[in-house]
Amino acid sequence: ISDGYYTYRGDEHRIVERPLPFEKTELLERMRDALQAQPAPVYLYFVENSRSLDFDHPTCESEWFLRLKEELQPTAARNFTFADYDGFCSLFYETDHHWNAEGSYRGYTEILEMIRPGETPLAKGELIEIPAVFNGSYARLTKRMCAAETFAFYDFDIPKHTETMNGKRGTYG
Repeated sequence: ISDGYYTYRGDEHRIVERPLPFEKTELLERMRDALQAQPAPVYLYFVENSRSLDFDHPTCESEWFLRLKEELQPTAARNFTFADYDGFCSLFYETDHHWNAEGSYRGYTEILEMIRPGETPLAKGELIEIPAVFNGSYARLTKRMCAAETFAFYDFDIPKHTETMNGKRGTYG
């Protein structure tokens, strides 16, 4: 389509990015140094997407994930991946790099399991759909408003809780 964005296998409603090779950068080195200086555990959750995986040669762990894990040496690491292009389509919006409702729920459950093994995730609530076609950032960047899906999310029954950061109560996030 333009500037590294394309449609795959003739899928006219979906825009993806071309895979990029991993590059070690100064930012990554600064991140590594900052994380190693922290007394807290470091968790790496890498979201595989069209930038990190080649749909013609899918793999469970991209070079990006393997190299980040090697460089950052996290306490625990996991990557959000999918078996193939169809798996990718079931988890991401057609014209955006963000997860759809199903992808975000899976990401939440995997991160929870990585950080708090055995913790029971909240159950999916009602699926709420906004009755308008959702053209995401890829559509806006390429000026190709081609999506055929709506924006949707799960409504959760979040139990009463107290939020703290560094021992200080407040509202975060």
